[in-house]
Amino acid sequence: MNEAFLKAQRAYATYDANLPFRRWILGIARNQCMDMLRKRRRENLVFKNGAEREWAEPGGGPLTQLLCEERREAVRTAVADLPESYRVPLTLRYFEELTYDEIAAALDLTRQNVAVLLFRAKQRLRRALGAQGESHGL
Repeated sequence: MNEAFLKAQRAYATYDANLPFRRWILGIARNQCMDMLRKRRRENLVFKNGAEREWAEPGGGPLTQLLCEERREAVRTAVADLPESYRVPLTLRYFEELTYDEIAAALDLTRQNVAVLLFRAKQRLRRALGAQGESHGL
């Protein structure tokens, strides 16, 4: 987020005093967040630390670890397949651990819009993962 403030400082000469300052600064922060999300590969962004985490119980056998890796890949694919309007808030909430209010400010949305987008994103994930589970016999 420091980069957003640096960009704002550099761009201050272009600030139009007729516009609300808050909207201007939040627009810069939102654009910085979107640029950051676009630059990172989808899997790296969504699961940057997830690859190191083991979802299996410690000492789980090879079959357990294989099933966990398959499940991780299914989640990665389902998240990557979401439309950007759902994927971005979901990523910010669950992988960047931002609050609804922080997401709303970063994306120039209302808190209610964020809640609706997250709800719909989770619905789509459940459907996608349920369909994958049925096709794989899970």
